Amino acid sequence: MELQRFTRLGRVTRDLSAATDLDTVTDIITRLVGDAVSASVTMLALRDGDDLVTLGLRGTPLVPELAAGRFPLSEPVPICDAILTGQPVLLLDSEELAAAYPNLAGSDTVAMLAFPLRSGEDQAFGALALRFDAPAPRPEMEEIELLHIAADVCTQTVLRLRAEASSAERLRRIEFLSSASEQLARSLDHHATMQTVAELAVSSVADWCAVQLLEDGRLHTLVVAHSDPELAAAAHQLMTRVPTNPNAEVGSYAVARTGRSQLYSPVTVELIQRVSQDPELIALAEQLALQSVIVVPLVARGRTTGTMSLASGSRQYTAEDIVFAEDLARRAALAIDNADLFSQTQRAAETLQHALLPQRLPELKGWDLATLYQPSGRAEVGGDFFDVIDLMTDRYVAVIGDVMGRGVDAAATAARLQAAVRALVAADPDLRAVAAGLDRMLALSSEQPLVTLVLMAFGGETDSADVLVAGHPPPLLVGLDGTPVRWQVTVWPAFGVGDVDRRPQPVYLPRGGVVLLYTDGLVERRDEDLDAGVDRLTAVVRHSVAEDRDHLHTFLERVARRVRRVGPARHDDDVAMLAVRRCQ
Repeated sequence: MELQRFTRLGRVTRDLSAATDLDTVTDIITRLVGDAVSASVTMLALRDGDDLVTLGLRGTPLVPELAAGRFPLSEPVPICDAILTGQPVLLLDSEELAAAYPNLAGSDTVAMLAFPLRSGEDQAFGALALRFDAPAPRPEMEEIELLHIAADVCTQTVLRLRAEASSAERLRRIEFLSSASEQLARSLDHHATMQTVAELAVSSVADWCAVQLLEDGRLHTLVVAHSDPELAAAAHQLMTRVPTNPNAEVGSYAVARTGRSQLYSPVTVELIQRVSQDPELIALAEQLALQSVIVVPLVARGRTTGTMSLASGSRQYTAEDIVFAEDLARRAALAIDNADLFSQTQRAAETLQHALLPQRLPELKGWDLATLYQPSGRAEVGGDFFDVIDLMTDRYVAVIGDVMGRGVDAAATAARLQAAVRALVAADPDLRAVAAGLDRMLALSSEQPLVTLVLMAFGGETDSADVLVAGHPPPLLVGLDGTPVRWQVTVWPAFGVGDVDRRPQPVYLPRGGVVLLYTDGLVERRDEDLDAGVDRLTAVVRHSVAEDRDHLHTFLERVARRVRRVGPARHDDDVAMLAVRRCQ
């Protein structure tokens, strides 16, 4: 019989070594160990702060509270003392038990054993306890030694499983943070980025998440996400109802002010009352069933821009969760800051670009004018420009150009060229002289930019205009019958390649005809010849002009929209268009 019990304990240690999850360990300890030594009660519990959490219990304990699942370590029972002292508790007769634990006296218990789960000098993280009631035999010393071994194997198994789970969790979080960085980089929209931050947090470590940004020293709740849509409104109301005291010692303002994270766990009524005595606010917190809250700062480029609050109703956050939340917050803060910078830069670029364009075109007797400018959507300003100059002699000069490159340098060059064209035309409206003056100007420029340009002088009672094209797509002439024709003129080299004797050419410009000048952003496509883009534009114009003969601006909008819909992917470039029509 003794041999059989020893054999059972040997199998227990073997099965523990092969266990792959905590449930299996619990089953082996509470069932197989108890059976091997004929224990009346077998219990396995792990420490959680100042409490023990029961993993497995077989039998009825003498102290009913031990069956509740969680009980305080201060309870005067052997399993608690084994954890607190880190030493086994061995009580092998009823007199010894009554002397050590009077609260347990008066039962049929003949022995009680408790073995701490402890690795080296570390604090015990749990315990295995067994009780033997008459008429069960009292355990022999050989069995107690084997129970020591079983407890040690249980310790190593739990530590192994924890290490594997921790490694898997770290890997999961690393993969999550990598995926989060990718998702955050997809959008440069300020609000969309913050919404992504909140949704990412809810999908990983929180039941709900709120993002607050600092503006003029005040925190503004901009996004709240909750895993339960029905509680999202309550979470948002809670965040907006929390008192906004910038000098508070707890909460978002304290985190924003100090740059240090705060952890509130567990969330008690007393803690909520430290924030507010508002009964409605307290009721909202209770409705959300908060168990644990983390507030971390959003820090980008050394500057705290706001806070991120994470709350859980199902778990207690730990120091590891703070580290993870801070890592997510750093990535989120940088993405939010990048989105904000992009928005500011884009607004500045658009403002600068429109400043380069004429605020209004002159009213020309006998002529209709319309313009359209569409930025590429990038944050950089471009070098497209156009203008119409009234010479006050019943003659006019239209210009459209494109400085190669992007950014402030291209925009500055475009501004100088626009001003230079006006000055040169005022000095001598002959287009050949204007072109020569531009060559001299660019020769003196340190940047040596390349510039494509179309100059068109028109007006008076003649049916012709003078056109000079330099490296630019030639204009289209749309006749009265709606047929677009590309003017067959010489395309001179672009400006910026040195002195070139560019000469204008006369072209036919009938009454009612529309001249369409445009930059290459309208027709240029990747991996496609420019002529194919011009042919596509010609086909679109042929089907559009009849619909909008009396509304030039609508005509330009329709052409630009239809050109974008056909052909290969559009090149990421600005589009500028200028239409000139001679009235009938």
